Amino acid sequence: MEISVIGASFHTARVARRERLALDRDSVLRLLGAIRREAIFPEAVVVSTCNRTEVVTVAADAGREGHLLEHLGELCGGPVEEPILYRHRGLRAVTHVFRVAAALDSQVVGEHEILGQLKDAYRLAVEAGTAGFLLHKLMHRAFRVGKRVQSETGLGQGRAGLPHVAATLAGTLCGGLAGRKVLLLGAGKAGELAAAALLRDGATHLIVANRTPARAAALAEAMRKACGAAVEVRAIGLEDVPSVIGQADVVLSSTGAGQYVLTRQNVAGALRHRRRAVVLVDLGVPRDIDPALGELANVRLVNLDDLQGRADAALGRRKGAIPAAETIVRDEAEAFCRWLDSLQAAPLIKHLRGWLSDLQRTEIDRLCREHPSLDRRRLDRYTRGVVRKVLHGPITYLKRLATEPSAGADLASLDLLRRMFDLEDDKAR
Repeated sequence: MEISVIGASFHTARVARRERLALDRDSVLRLLGAIRREAIFPEAVVVSTCNRTEVVTVAADAGREGHLLEHLGELCGGPVEEPILYRHRGLRAVTHVFRVAAALDSQVVGEHEILGQLKDAYRLAVEAGTAGFLLHKLMHRAFRVGKRVQSETGLGQGRAGLPHVAATLAGTLCGGLAGRKVLLLGAGKAGELAAAALLRDGATHLIVANRTPARAAALAEAMRKACGAAVEVRAIGLEDVPSVIGQADVVLSSTGAGQYVLTRQNVAGALRHRRRAVVLVDLGVPRDIDPALGELANVRLVNLDDLQGRADAALGRRKGAIPAAETIVRDEAEAFCRWLDSLQAAPLIKHLRGWLSDLQRTEIDRLCREHPSLDRRRLDRYTRGVVRKVLHGPITYLKRLATEPSAGADLASLDLLRRMFDLEDDKAR
């Protein structure tokens, strides 16, 4: 069995092409359901964030990727563009997953949000029944790698992540944030973090808009408590946005609506009458803000692609920590693959025979030292017979596994056998 990754990210596609592959929670569950129902792969996890959509799979071969891409295309409304896809297998796939968990493959290197996003993806796979023995092991090891990098290197120190980069750029485009008014569309984490960063940097007014008024009110109350009396906070419904957008200096949008929330038709009139420019920050994939709004003279429209330059600047401040983080990822990926290789039946049979042979010789040596008169050859012949009888059942089982494709349950049995006979070592764990 081999671990594979297929997907697209900000490395291979700009946001206009990436948003076609973006999957919400229900779409992820539908894709995982099809994978399980049609046995496309025995195990799969789907990761879909603003910067990437990728599928981590376990299979004897990757020959069914075409079937997977057909289902993905159906969910996304058209064929998947092959040129934007990357594919990794084996050690490269494991290394990729660990680099993602360590925030080494993020648009803002060192950001903290990705670990939570990976955990959400894993929980959905567990819910859909597509996370089996190997992906349980892989994802939990990836979480450990992410935490190691955060705690053992300086990669994630300070303010990190696209929300903070977005807030910094918005402040620059506004000419400073002191006294500015912020309109937040959506109650998602990215928008919340960006809004909090704007308020910390001097903005004094916040309007939270959401399609669910109760969620808008809850987030507004949380922000009010966090910021204190110095900040004025209120909540509205999304339908009220056109009537208040003209008051905002910065608009942050991350709704997950899957379509434009702000268009020239519904807000251009309100924006045209502003004396000062307004900064529209679109953190959504798919995008929330119609690109045509960026053509208005007093609008500064920023999307995820526009944040790349600022992300590169943030990377410059963290470059010193990258080698140590990469070393952790490499060592952990190689150790994981050694452990996976150790679950192959033939090496395990050899290891088991060698372990019992060493044990036999050690015990005969000890017994002959204590009792020099014993006949060593008879003891050797007798104990070899005992060893053969002990090995008969396990080796028969292992040989049977070697003649048929290993599924997750078989690999779990091999792992249990290794631990039962104490055949593990630090390098293989």
